[in-house]
Amino acid sequence: WGIWGPCAQLAQSGDWNCVATGYAYGLDVGGQVVDKSWTRGLVIHPIATAAIFVAWLLSFSTHLTVTLIASLVSFLGATLTLIVFAIDIALYARVKARMNNIGGKTNAGPAFWMTLVVLVLATVSGCVVCFGRRRAISKNESYEVKTKKPFWHRFRRGH
Repeated sequence: WGIWGPCAQLAQSGDWNCVATGYAYGLDVGGQVVDKSWTRGLVIHPIATAAIFVAWLLSFSTHLTVTLIASLVSFLGATLTLIVFAIDIALYARVKARMNNIGGKTNAGPAFWMTLVVLVLATVSGCVVCFGRRRAISKNESYEVKTKKPFWHRFRRGH
């Protein structure tokens, strides 16, 4: 069950057969139906990817405001990825239950686990961009310590 269509492994040859059906597809396998409503949320995958890509581009800036925006966009991408992972879990559970009814077998593929890795990395990257830039800026700036002169020094001659 991919983003744009389902894939099935053929029993005889072991080859994979994928059907490109497009956004929000439904499928009937052996009388077990998975409706379009279960696959409609998969469209959030490319949206989360785009948000993380934008955050990655913004992270190269040295401007403080842009790095703050990069962190916020990264956290937005992480939140979207969390939603995506929840949708993946729900779809996997639904398909597994339907396939078990007809003696079929369902396994979570690599993309399922890559979504979890992306969730962790997007969260960590948001923190690294935010705290890493703040640390670099604070190390580069040197503060001049100004000692306040007493009040009567204002009236000294020649200065």
